Amino acid sequence: MRNKLKQEAQAVMEEAKRCLYCVEAPCASACPSGVRPGQFIRHLKCGDLKSAKKVIMDANSLGGVCGYVCPSEELCQSRCTREKIDRSVLIRELQKYVCDNAPYKAPRTARTGKKAAVVGAGPAGISCAAVLARSGVDVVVYDSSDEAGGLIASEIPGYRVPKTVLKRDIRESIGEGAEFALGESLEADDIKILCERYDAVFIAAGLAADRHTGIADGDISKHVLTSSEFLRRFGGENPGSVFGTVCVIGGGDSAVDVAETALRNGADRSIIVYRRSREEMPATDESLLEAVENGAEILYDTSLTGVQAGSPVNASFIQNKLGAPGNDGRRSFEAIQGSDFFMRCDLVVFALGKTEDEGIRDFCVKNSAIRADSQETV
Repeated sequence: MRNKLKQEAQAVMEEAKRCLYCVEAPCASACPSGVRPGQFIRHLKCGDLKSAKKVIMDANSLGGVCGYVCPSEELCQSRCTREKIDRSVLIRELQKYVCDNAPYKAPRTARTGKKAAVVGAGPAGISCAAVLARSGVDVVVYDSSDEAGGLIASEIPGYRVPKTVLKRDIRESIGEGAEFALGESLEADDIKILCERYDAVFIAAGLAADRHTGIADGDISKHVLTSSEFLRRFGGENPGSVFGTVCVIGGGDSAVDVAETALRNGADRSIIVYRRSREEMPATDESLLEAVENGAEILYDTSLTGVQAGSPVNASFIQNKLGAPGNDGRRSFEAIQGSDFFMRCDLVVFALGKTEDEGIRDFCVKNSAIRADSQETV
């Protein structure tokens, strides 16, 4: 069953009644942001949407956004006790309904006189700023973009997360508790200055840079984009038109977003090319199924080998066969000799993932910064 629920009060209440309110709810332990689904669903069942939203937003400053894009089928819903009876409760859809239909005001304590800088206005930076602001700390959030929200604002298409939802989450979770210095691109030397000026600095630069494509054969710049470039150009409120055949290299949700966005903006064909099988593909079932239903095509076990200049360009591929799993658990692959083929493409989009800013990373290492992903000093 697709993880969708008609946003009607009666349907929502019927779904909420399916929750078993487990004493030690396994769904709660599977939520990375610490939301307790049983607790907010209990408030929802009683018609107290305001209290339900407080449970969500106190734990997750971007609770509304997560109601749209969280891979709940792989997290909380995969652990739902009801799954053993019939099907899991549609937790994400209930969260979406609550956040869309109730107000929230973050709690505030007396000002402490402390000042903190947050570098990066993506999910991590927003969450940090919200916690600091409600704890009485004066916060300034710096970001190179002119809009807060990080990749949610710039690269997740509006049909997946309305921009109004992101803005509402930021407004409700932070409010007047933080100042935003947007359009400020900071280098390592700038961060040194911030460390002298503030009592604490939280670096939430994230993985903002696209991985390099490795393809540079001929004059193909007009026909080759990264997923970030494509989604910023075509996934916003006033997108341009896409023509002809679009070939997307990659297997994550960004690749799927590119493929579906291309079709929504006029592409004749949109083809996802992934070097392994569906089993290894990181894209969620829900996003992939939706893209396929809207016309996206998929080539599994296929690698791009080159892009030759032309209009359209001529992309070359080769088919793969999978081998044994490696140290990371993913199966290896090798090309099948003689399986080469070509495809004429109007646009090739590389969705190969993200990497960190090397300058900021080196600064953190040299200054014994604490990594948020490990809780250890590096």
